[in-house]
Amino acid sequence: MTLVQNLLPHQLALVEEYRSGSAPHVVELDAPVGAGKSRALAVIAAERAAAGAQVIVVLPHVALVTQMIHLVNQIGTAPTAVYATPAEFRLALDKGPLPWPDSGLVICSASVIRSPLAIKTLANTAPSLLVVDEVAASVSSELGQSLRALAARAHQVIFTGKRVAALFQAPDKRRWTFPLTDREGRPVAPEFSVRIHEYPGNPAEAELVRKAIGFFDQLPSAVPNLFFTRPAIQSALLKRVRRLENPEQLPPQGEGEESKIKQAPFEALDQRMIEAIWRMLDDFDDLSPDGRLLAAVEEARLASGQGYPVMIVTGLVQEVDYLAAAIGSHGLPVSTVTGSMRLEERLSAAENLRIGTVLVVTAAFFTDIQRPLPDGTRNLWFNPPTTRRQAQQRLGLGMSSHGVEIVLFRAVPPVTPADELVERLDFILQSPWQETELGDELI
Repeated sequence: MTLVQNLLPHQLALVEEYRSGSAPHVVELDAPVGAGKSRALAVIAAERAAAGAQVIVVLPHVALVTQMIHLVNQIGTAPTAVYATPAEFRLALDKGPLPWPDSGLVICSASVIRSPLAIKTLANTAPSLLVVDEVAASVSSELGQSLRALAARAHQVIFTGKRVAALFQAPDKRRWTFPLTDREGRPVAPEFSVRIHEYPGNPAEAELVRKAIGFFDQLPSAVPNLFFTRPAIQSALLKRVRRLENPEQLPPQGEGEESKIKQAPFEALDQRMIEAIWRMLDDFDDLSPDGRLLAAVEEARLASGQGYPVMIVTGLVQEVDYLAAAIGSHGLPVSTVTGSMRLEERLSAAENLRIGTVLVVTAAFFTDIQRPLPDGTRNLWFNPPTTRRQAQQRLGLGMSSHGVEIVLFRAVPPVTPADELVERLDFILQSPWQETELGDELI
C-alpha cells in the first residue's frame, strides 16, 4: 500500500479539504505529537505540486528535510528543488536557473528562508501553498519577517506548532484539531503504564553533584538543563577542562605588553580552575558505580530476557555511548540513534528494536521517525524530559502501540536533578496530552 492509501481517517479528512478546494486561506494544524501531521502535510504538498502549482515546504532542520523528501518519494513525487542549507541555496543560485521554480515542490530548511539571499529572491514569489512544519520564529526575527511576508503573498498557508502562530493571521484562519482514530473509527489513545525504579542514593555522590552544579552555575556559558545525570555532569566537566587546557582553541587575545599584563591574572585563574575540575573528575572516578546506570542495565537485562523490546532514552550523545558500552558489556546486542546519524541508519536501528536489540537513543529518534513502538516495549527514560512537550514527543511513537511500559529512575535519597523530576513527571504522565496552566517546563 502507498502512503496515501495508508492514511488514517483523521489524516484523510484534512487531505480531502485541500483536494476539494474548501480549505481556508490559513490553517493551523494542531494535534498531538505522533498523530501523523507530517504525513498528511506531505500528501497535501505533493498532490498540489503534481497539479502544476508552486508549493514551498519549510522545515526546522536538515533531518526533517530528509524525512519530508522520503515521505513525498513514497507518494511518487520528486521535489523540484531541495535546499537543506544556505550553502546549497547559494550554489543553486550560482548555477543560473530560478531558485524558486514557478511550479513543483520546493523543500527547504528554516535557515535558508532567513538567509539574506533567499529573502531577496523570495520578494516576487507567491506560492500556491506554503507549508510550515514545527518551525519556531518570533514576529521580530529575520525568519519570522521572511515567513510572514511570504505567507502574505501565498494563496494558502498551512502550519503546525504554536511558535509561529502569530505570524499567520487572516480573517478566514481556522484551527484544525482532529481526533485520533483508527481505520474502524475507534479512538486511538496511548496505551502505556508507568513504573518508578528506585535505587539507593549515594550521599557522597549527591554532595559531589551539588558541588559540580554550583561550579557550572558560576559560568555564563553553562546550560544547567543538560546536567541531569552523573555521566552528563562528568562529560561537561571534561569538556570544560579540555577547553581551558587548549587555549589555542579559544578566541585570540590582543597583542602588546598591556594585553600580556592583563592576561596574566586570567591565566592563573584558569590554572586554578583546571586543577579544581580535575580534582572533581578524580572524585567522581573514586565513587562507587553509578546507581542509575546499574538500574538501567538491570531493567534492560530482565526485559530482554523475558522477550520484551527494550529502548533506553537519554539526552546527550555522551550518555548514549556510556549506556551502550554498559549494555554491550553484559552480552546484549545494542544499537544507537543520535542526531549525527543519517536517517537511513536511524531507520535501520529502529528495525533492530523489533528483533531483540536494545536501542539507546536521544531525542532525534522521536523527532525524525514517526512510527509505533513494538507492542510491549520497555521504554527506559534514563535522562528524563524537562518539558511537557518533550514528554509528549517521547510518547508520540507509542500512540498506536499496546502494552508499552515507561520506566523512570529515582535515587532515594535524591542524588542528581533527574531524581527530583520524577514525581512531577509521573503526575504529568497521568494525563500527558492535557495542557497545564503551570506552563511547559517541568523544572
